[in-house]
Amino acid sequence: MAVITPASGPAGRQPNFVVIALALIPVLWAAVAVVKTPAAVLDPSLWPAQWTWGNYSGILTSSQFLRPLVNSIGIGIISTVIAVCSPPWPRTPSRAAVPRQGAC
Repeated sequence: MAVITPASGPAGRQPNFVVIALALIPVLWAAVAVVKTPAAVLDPSLWPAQWTWGNYSGILTSSQFLRPLVNSIGIGIISTVIAVCSPPWPRTPSRAAVPRQGAC
């Protein structure tokens, strides 16, 4: 019976590197697009000619961004507290006989 094993050595790691590199391209593009001026966003060059940090100050002072951000953080905190502090409800009848307490 033949056993299939993953390829070892540099050739076996090459597909993973390609996938990671392709996945990081949009992240790099977004990180560079943030410091471009609005007129330069559609410019095909990767590095902006003029760097600006005004995009951050503009979005962080906008109520259209801050209110949903605060809501998302609040929902995340509340759901985490509920998940950590709630008792583990039995999913099968065999677990019903073992009472357990929540973490809080």
